[in-house]
Order: sequence, then C-alpha cells, then structure tokens
Amino acid sequence: MVHAVPDQDPTEASPTGEDAARLAALRVRLAMHGFEVELTTSSLAVTAPGDHGSRLTTEIVCKPRPSDGNRLWFWHSWGEPIDAADHVIDAAVSVIGALRVKRTHPVPDGDVSDIKALFADKFPGWNIIHTDRGNWWATRAVLVREDLNPDAASTIEASTPAELYVRLEAVSK
Repeated sequence: MVHAVPDQDPTEASPTGEDAARLAALRVRLAMHGFEVELTTSSLAVTAPGDHGSRLTTEIVCKPRPSDGNRLWFWHSWGEPIDAADHVIDAAVSVIGALRVKRTHPVPDGDVSDIKALFADKFPGWNIIHTDRGNWWATRAVLVREDLNPDAASTIEASTPAELYVRLEAVSK
C-alpha cells in the first residue's frame, strides 16, 4: 500500500494572497477545458465535464511543501502532491488526466467498466478492483522477483478513481 509522504497535511491549508492567486490561475486553466470549478477561500473543487462519463471530482488546496523548501504546491484533498504552484499548466494537465474518463455510450449507475478500461490502458500490469463499499484498489497482476522490492508498491488503495489514478501515476514513474 502506498502511504502519504510525511510532509503532506492538507488540513493545514490556510490560503494567503499568493495561495488564492495560484488557485484562481488553476481555476481559469481548468475552466478553459470545460471542467466545472468552484473556488472557495481555501480550496478549488474540480468536476469533470458531463461529456466525459463519470463526473469525477477532486478538491485542490495550495500550501507549502516542506520537502521543497516550503515552495507553494497544489495538493489533492487526500494529501497527494500535484505540482509546484508556479507550474499551473502542468498541474492542470495532471488534474485533467486524473478526472477524464470518456464513455462512448450511456451505462447504468454503478457500472465502472469504462474506468477500469482506462486504468488497464494506462497502467498495464495492474488489476483494478472497485469494492461494494466504494473503495478502489490496484494490485500488480503478476509479481516477478524484480517487483518484490520492499520499497515498491504492489497494492495501492484509494477512495476515488482520481486518487487511484494519481497514485498509480506516481509509482509508475
């Protein structure tokens, strides 16, 4: 299981003028791509457009990252770093990738086959599981000796598909 990096604590997000300005810049960039964005005094709620299938949502905060000299970074609400706050375009691309799931036809509520297909295309070698309690898991399909490194993740848990996407992206680099 992947655990949060020690310097992550999104509950400490208390925006200053610069934090709010960076969130506003990210809001503009994401709105240009058709995402619904709502800026509050402490965060940015982002929802994928309706024509992208599942209406995946994430909440983003802007706060210092101690391991990067306390530079401002964008963070997902679950504590995963997105990118440095002065890299607005890169952060927007990451958020768009995490929230974009296209459907070619309507599907019944609760069907996540298109989300699983997206993960299978993007992250070959991982099995994706969606539990009846709403949790998401990724496990390595086949473990070989090289994958048995104690520092390498073989199972990842997340509460949303967007969170799982970002975590899989991080371990796949």
